[in-house]
Amino acid sequence: MRHEKPDPKVRLFSPEEAQRLLPKLAPLFADALRLWNDINRIPLPPVSSSAEFKTYTESGSPEWEELKEKGVTICRLLEQLSDYGIEITELDQRTIHFPVLRNYEIVYYCWRLGEDKIAYFHPEECRCALRLPLPETEVK
Repeated sequence: MRHEKPDPKVRLFSPEEAQRLLPKLAPLFADALRLWNDINRIPLPPVSSSAEFKTYTESGSPEWEELKEKGVTICRLLEQLSDYGIEITELDQRTIHFPVLRNYEIVYYCWRLGEDKIAYFHPEECRCALRLPLPETEVK
């Protein structure tokens, strides 16, 4: 068991705090994910050089303008989410991570979009690769 001093810049959540935030975070996260999926459906022409890319981006095509608009909105939503102190490592994982001090070790409670409550955690070094069930005593 590691006994590390928490990084003072990292916000640590209590289980109750993390659970209480879900109703605020879920709609913002769902909007960001919806826009991310929209962006992935925008048909873009193949571009093989930076010159072609520059020409395309300066063309003002409707697809490029839509991509830019949605990209800016996603960035704004992710910024709002990160202001709460949570972490999102990949939108495709559909998971929000809450840093928690548990048994003298920083772990992450993880909640996936669509789940009713926070019921999983993972060690700091594992990120999304491993979701372990929380003991019943920690699930609120």
